[in-house]
Amino acid sequence: MRDRTERMCSFHWDSEASLPPKDKQMTLEIPTGAVQALDLEVFKQEPPIQREQKQAPLNVKVMMNFAPQDANGSALQPLDTRALLSMLRSIAREPRIAKFSVVAYNMQQQKVIYRQEDAPQIDFPALGQAVKALPGHRRSEASGAKT
Repeated sequence: MRDRTERMCSFHWDSEASLPPKDKQMTLEIPTGAVQALDLEVFKQEPPIQREQKQAPLNVKVMMNFAPQDANGSALQPLDTRALLSMLRSIAREPRIAKFSVVAYNMQQQKVIYRQEDAPQIDFPALGQAVKALPGHRRSEASGAKT
């Protein structure tokens, strides 16, 4: 790094990245060295999860706001949709959870757009249909395609 008078400062460090034990057990969906087309459907169904039987099962209710971050925006940005779904998928993959209730709403419109009660897994395709039906939502936003 240099300042305005061209004085220089530097620093370095060693780091090592590793996956948490929960993620180390992830199976690869495509073989090493293979090339596969990118699946642009963000609302596809999750594969079934082996649920833990050791402890008392958890029942979880998730409430998600599918409204634009910008109060003046007319639609949720694709990046924001993907972030919300990423969080929801992380919750859905938790083996200690036995039942899911999901309430998706749009705070701007002050309405619930999707509701699922006490289900063994989250119905991502049904949630996707509800989100895609929001006013101002374009098909390309759900797929991540650029317009």
